[in-house]
Amino acid sequence: MDAQSTFPRAWVERIFNRLHGVYGSQFSGKYHQGMIVNGVDAGFENAMQVWAEELAGFAGHPEALKYAIDNIDPKFPPSSKEFAALCRRAPRKQVPMVEHKMSP
Repeated sequence: MDAQSTFPRAWVERIFNRLHGVYGSQFSGKYHQGMIVNGVDAGFENAMQVWAEELAGFAGHPEALKYAIDNIDPKFPPSSKEFAALCRRAPRKQVPMVEHKMSP
């Protein structure tokens, strides 16, 4: 099973759109190769695949992705590994504990 089947491509696209909005060509220039294959920039396709693989473990944790987006460095766009590291630093949801009462 490839990573994109476990991490939705639409999520990678939304992350890329957000990062492009924040950083502009500083972000897009990291991946743009100028080689267009079937109307698609090969550099972006490759980058999206790598990001999907790197973020595959966060598919069930959208709050970690939001945390990473909210806490990116305002000056420099993150690599996929840096973004994943931010996701790992997201606070964990607190699960309420159920008190077990002993029956008589």
